[in-house]
Amino acid sequence: MGIEKYLEIINMVFRIINIVVNSWIIGVFVKPFLNEKRKAKWVCVSYLSAMVVLYFVPYVFSGTSAYGIGIVISFAVCGLTDRYNILQKIFLAVTAFLIRWIAAGIVLEPWNGVWALTTRQVMESSQGVQVGMFLFVEALHVILENLAFYFMVRLIHKVYLQKKEIMNRKELFLLLSPYLAIVSGYFFVNFLAEVYEKDTKYYIWNTHMGYRGFSVLYQIISFLAIVAGIMSYQWIKAAQEDELQRAVIAEQIKDMKNHVDKVEELYQGIRGIKHDINNHILVLEELLEKGNKKEAGEYLSDMRQDYEDSGFSVKTGNPVTDVIISEKAKEAQEKGMEFTCRFGFPETSNVPTYDISVILGNILSNAMEAAENSNEKKVMVSSAMKNQIYFIDVKNSFDGVLDIDEDTGLPPTTKAKSEGHGYGMRNVKKVAEKYYGAVEIKPEDGWIRTTVMMVLPM
Repeated sequence: MGIEKYLEIINMVFRIINIVVNSWIIGVFVKPFLNEKRKAKWVCVSYLSAMVVLYFVPYVFSGTSAYGIGIVISFAVCGLTDRYNILQKIFLAVTAFLIRWIAAGIVLEPWNGVWALTTRQVMESSQGVQVGMFLFVEALHVILENLAFYFMVRLIHKVYLQKKEIMNRKELFLLLSPYLAIVSGYFFVNFLAEVYEKDTKYYIWNTHMGYRGFSVLYQIISFLAIVAGIMSYQWIKAAQEDELQRAVIAEQIKDMKNHVDKVEELYQGIRGIKHDINNHILVLEELLEKGNKKEAGEYLSDMRQDYEDSGFSVKTGNPVTDVIISEKAKEAQEKGMEFTCRFGFPETSNVPTYDISVILGNILSNAMEAAENSNEKKVMVSSAMKNQIYFIDVKNSFDGVLDIDEDTGLPPTTKAKSEGHGYGMRNVKKVAEKYYGAVEIKPEDGWIRTTVMMVLPM
């Protein structure tokens, strides 16, 4: 077997190895953006399968076309297996294609230099030396290209902070706009190189050595433009999120004020009862002295009703949490839901009422919303205190499948964040972590159980 055959086999083997490693890196790239990270393997498999088929088909594809087809197929499979945030997946597909192309372009020129210093210098040597040197430069090419590709993927992961943020059409257009300039610039430069070759019969990189350096520089600038675009997008989203979160906090403060106002109304009612109690006693004494027991009983019944109306249906040991849970219980009754309360405010702790209210208000709202759409329609809230460890436990009936974000440990919101959704549980988590605690949400045989644990100051 001639040396050309050996070199052809080596080239084929390393092309396949390169495709395999590329597939793995693309899986690494898309994994943090998926709701179920295990589905990244389908992206890897589909990309690998598509590229291997394209490599062996008789029809010759250009490298750019082949990699483009592979990316389209793999991300189409990604969209079918994980339908969440489809517009973001389109952006990721275009980004994956570009950074893989940029990685190959950046590495090509240094590798050409290595080729000139090694393989070309041993063309007259023995076949064993030639094969060994060719093996070395092919392996070096695969290693350098994939190291550059992996580095770019990790850098994009680092700057793309809000990976589960739902992307809209305007944001997609904003992010893809620089890509159009990058691709247009690439084809324009290639067009000029082809024109130069036709006019002079020479390759421009052989007559103008600076062209190679400018080509690499263009690739690097293109990648930096991608990173800058993503960073700008993240800054915009962070500013929007801060604004929305302030609005949510302002709404929670407003709710707290309403709760406090209701507590004040309660105390005014109690003071009114105390003020009138002497008159009530005189009326009852007069009725009993005259032997009007029936009228006295009716009067007592009216007094009892007034007393019950002046209080709350739930007694937790704190007037503000009394209001919150009483309102939720009343809402549940109106919606035909079963509401059970065994909640007690931590009396021996110095924890602010506001923090407990944020937790209760948000997890009960989420629980009741989920329970309302279930068959059982049940919500249970309880608490427990052991030493300084305080637990708030809410269970609600649930008929669906619970998705949990592996990064946050919270369910992803199904509503638009532009309307303020998705921040309630974040605030709950923030309050829990303030007291060295945590939030756990897990399904339990037709139920969702939300447990908040805090270490309270004494």
